[in-house]
Amino acid sequence: MTSPTILFVLGAPGAGKGTQCAKIVEKHGWTHLSTGDLLRKETAEGSELGLQAQDLMQQGQLVPTSLVLDLLLQAMQNSGSDRFLIDGFPRKLEQLQEFEEKIKPCDGVL
Repeated sequence: MTSPTILFVLGAPGAGKGTQCAKIVEKHGWTHLSTGDLLRKETAEGSELGLQAQDLMQQGQLVPTSLVLDLLLQAMQNSGSDRFLIDGFPRKLEQLQEFEEKIKPCDGVL
């Protein structure tokens, strides 16, 4: 994957992040990655990452940032795209810092 362009899409639940992402995907061809959707997909498929996340969630724990980043990176690499709208991440400054260390600094925020 060449150096991707990454935009974080931030907002409260129900603010319309998914709606806006769908419009950008349709009009401009970006790839929309929702951390919540990725977690649900992986747990439903029973993948190794999904099982790890499911076990933590069943214990009432938050899924660690490192696991979320692994899911995002895997989805980015498998997409064939180089322009990403990342929905629902980061939620905290520490998550942003880990993202930038492991993947790359984001290019903008919506």
